[in-house]
Amino acid sequence: MNLANHLHRPVYSINYRLAPEYPYPAGFNDCLRVVKVLLNSKKNSKDRKWVLMGDSAGGNLVASVSLKLKEENEKLPDKQILLYPLTYWDHSSDSPFKSITTNGYDYGLTIKKVQEYMEMYEPDKQKRKSPFIAPLMAKDLSGQPDTLVITSEFDPLRDEGEAYGQALKEAGNQVEIHRLLDTVHGFIKYPPYLEPVEKTYKFIHDFLSH
Repeated sequence: MNLANHLHRPVYSINYRLAPEYPYPAGFNDCLRVVKVLLNSKKNSKDRKWVLMGDSAGGNLVASVSLKLKEENEKLPDKQILLYPLTYWDHSSDSPFKSITTNGYDYGLTIKKVQEYMEMYEPDKQKRKSPFIAPLMAKDLSGQPDTLVITSEFDPLRDEGEAYGQALKEAGNQVEIHRLLDTVHGFIKYPPYLEPVEKTYKFIHDFLSH
């Protein structure tokens, strides 16, 4: 509701199935199916622009769905917004991303929680390396929607989110990356009058305006 009010745009929320009752690819397929229906609706006008947006695991699903649409030569959204997204498969101390260890113990979302979630989402470690679970593993990131990546300073997922944005940029896509200082994972759910949320809405508004 806050997002729709601030952006003055209609917002659709996908009620996808969740792990552990419904592991991958249930939730992914739910999102993919709904996005295809919306993007290909006969009621779409020429001026309608579709934007996919998600935070955390939702950001992961947005990135993964866009990759799948490209692979299947389907219509893509015009833009995508990834808020502190999960983009890699390993969230143990062996991760190549520094923020996993520096921010992984004391800021609410711990790497233990992330790793447990990933194990519920896809129990098979090798299968977690799929680009539709770990978008950073994609071999081809070209032809993706214009992308806004927003990360949080004290978030274990910070570095992998920024790395995905950089990888998209290096593949020739239009990408903006912003790190919100003095924030932790999940800050978009704070009251809308707080500075980090206001800044995020400003970034989103500007991104959608050009």
